[in-house]
Amino acid sequence: ADLREALEAGDLDVCFQPKVEMATGMVRGAEALVRWNHPRLGRVRPSEFIAVAEHTGDIRALTMAVMRTSLAQCRAWRDLGLDLSVAVNLSARNLFDLHLVDDVASLVEESGVPPAALILEITESMVMSESQRSVEVLAGLSELGVCLSCDDFGTGYSSLAHLQRLPIGEIKVDRTFVADMAVDDSARSIARWMLSLGRDLGLRTVAEGVESRETWDLLVSLGCDLAQGFIVCPPLMAPQFGEWLDRRQPGELPLLEHGPTVIDIVDRVPDGDGRPDRGTRTAPADGNVRPEVTRRVAGDGEIGAYGEGADAGGEGSYAGGGHNGVRAGAAGEPAGRPSDDRG
Repeated sequence: ADLREALEAGDLDVCFQPKVEMATGMVRGAEALVRWNHPRLGRVRPSEFIAVAEHTGDIRALTMAVMRTSLAQCRAWRDLGLDLSVAVNLSARNLFDLHLVDDVASLVEESGVPPAALILEITESMVMSESQRSVEVLAGLSELGVCLSCDDFGTGYSSLAHLQRLPIGEIKVDRTFVADMAVDDSARSIARWMLSLGRDLGLRTVAEGVESRETWDLLVSLGCDLAQGFIVCPPLMAPQFGEWLDRRQPGELPLLEHGPTVIDIVDRVPDGDGRPDRGTRTAPADGNVRPEVTRRVAGDGEIGAYGEGADAGGEGSYAGGGHNGVRAGAAGEPAGRPSDDRG
């Protein structure tokens, strides 16, 4: 009942975590991550209230609310000349909803955002289920022109046949492999194989949970397309996300030695009571932000979509200064890779 009331009152917050093109440092999009600050219980983990929504039948309303907000924000970015995509997570229950394709089509039309700018993330286990109804829904979504992304790739033991049969356009290498690849040969080998597989299948590749420069450099050497994680930026509310974009120079790479720290951002991110969540910690002189600090922004894993959150913990610092340089291409061409306009 509380969740339904929160949905009806619009009390759920949607944050955005940028996805950066590794070869150029350009911001290409953002993943939408939902959180709920309960008036009595405080922040509720997404895994908890998503499970409630699936049990009560409110998952459709929740998914559409997040998607509507995300597409509206994507429209606002594009009105400013920013050629950004937005990614929204789907629940397994969504893939059994025969109204999903029509719902997505209506929201895309309502927003005026090109379908290719919307990315719908489904977990690898959802891809593996491959029920007739979910296959039909995925096919319908693909026909709309939206991009389908296989999230948490590497955790579900999916086969090449799954990826070949389904209209997947992107794979996201799971953070468990990304986090260990700088120190673990096995994790690095697995990540290398997954990225190579993605390229061979013509899929865009994304690494999530990137938290160190060493990991970033490894991923660049392995040809990964996009990255998200605390090395770039934590999830932020839309106004703070815009401020972060405005401070970036065109093509600026993460971990530069100047610019705002996580503490600067925390001071402007509303807490559950709507006031800035001001911490007393200061960023260390080396520019790296410790896990206990970054969690002030990420809500200790409580800012997330259909999972345990986005990069709760880890280290990273911010690039700053100037204008963001995420501008649309000439004659309306997308600013992304020339061979792929899916956002």
